[in-house]
Amino acid sequence: MKICRNCKKFIDDDALVCPCCGCVNRNDNSVTRGNIERNASAPRKKSKLWLWVLGWMCFFPIPLTILVARSKKLNNVVKAVILILFWGILIRVGTKKEKPVDITGTTEIVREMPSQDDTSSESMSQESTTVESTQETTAPVMAQSISFGEVKSGMNVGDTWKAAAIISPENAQDKTVAWTSSNEAVATVDGEGNITAVGGGVTTITAKTSNGIENSFEISVEADKDVDKRLMQVSTDWSRTDDNNIGHEWSYDIRINGERAKGEMEVAVGDNISFSASMEEEDTKPDIGSESASHTVTKEDIMNGFSTSLEVVVTENGGRNKGKSAHFVVTYKFVPK
Repeated sequence: MKICRNCKKFIDDDALVCPCCGCVNRNDNSVTRGNIERNASAPRKKSKLWLWVLGWMCFFPIPLTILVARSKKLNNVVKAVILILFWGILIRVGTKKEKPVDITGTTEIVREMPSQDDTSSESMSQESTTVESTQETTAPVMAQSISFGEVKSGMNVGDTWKAAAIISPENAQDKTVAWTSSNEAVATVDGEGNITAVGGGVTTITAKTSNGIENSFEISVEADKDVDKRLMQVSTDWSRTDDNNIGHEWSYDIRINGERAKGEMEVAVGDNISFSASMEEEDTKPDIGSESASHTVTKEDIMNGFSTSLEVVVTENGGRNKGKSAHFVVTYKFVPK
């Protein structure tokens, strides 16, 4: 509701024209304020209802009362009831007053519309709640099982082998595995799954994930087995250690027991293995250097492998660099298979 600016009566918010005085009032959604204290003390205009009551009481009731009282068709009891009811209703209507409106202080009618910022904030809050709810219900993918790609059931003392753990499912977020050996006097295992046989017996190697999923296998290590012969993996390599400006292109000849080195070789305890290497500069007057050595294989070599090196020196035989030398190191490695 709002107050007419002319007659100060309450009218509907959307009323443009006051129905009482015909005054035009602005219709907007702003705050309507009226200080009614000043107008509350002023006498209210009397309603014209009293004219109708006076006319009703003066002209209509009396003739009706006379007609009822003189009627011969009605007995006295009915006449009395009719007249009592009639005059009671008449007096009630005539004396009924309009309930006064208590207006004290300032009347304030406010219409608040949500601002764009509030709407945006509410929308962002709802979106944030939705995102948080989604994040809360998204659980990380955990490891469910462990398997091994290859398992060795037997090893010899001194042997090494790396075990590989396969975590399922593939999209598990944490694939960290902790390795343990039940008997480290038989075999040890590091954090990468590298297993080393150190003594005779049986041990259990266990892989365990961070969420408690585990799997294991047994390894039997033979300690007293007399191994005198073994197949070895052989590799050779050479490098130059000087910074003299001698030669640009080199050819080399690296041999074991007089033959070019191969990828593998069977070696036995007591074997005397000869090593030779030569380095040649590709030139019209090539410079050549060579070196040789030998090695007797021991039981420890059979168990753990071994290596040996040759140092080859090539001296310039002419030209402005005559007398300068090029130094090469040739390395032979034997690893048990």
